[in-house]
Amino acid sequence: MVDKKKKVSRKSLTKKDVARMIEEWDDKTIKEWGTELDVSYQTILLMAKEIHKEDDSLCPPKPKKARTRKDTAKAGIALFKEKEKQNKG
Repeated sequence: MVDKKKKVSRKSLTKKDVARMIEEWDDKTIKEWGTELDVSYQTILLMAKEIHKEDDSLCPPKPKKARTRKDTAKAGIALFKEKEKQNKG
């Protein structure tokens, strides 16, 4: 007997997901969209590119935000100082 491999179920975007994505595009990152809609980063990215190809006023490419250690350190220090202030006051 040959064991059949289980098929991995893949979730795809629905029409409602796409409409909502277009409406709220500027509010979330691609990663946040992927997590919220339970699809991969690539699925969101490719859908956004396709939407933008059809109508270039929709889903403009997101600016790339390269985060360096310096940026992360600054953000962490600011957060630490803010929490320290709240604990004192």
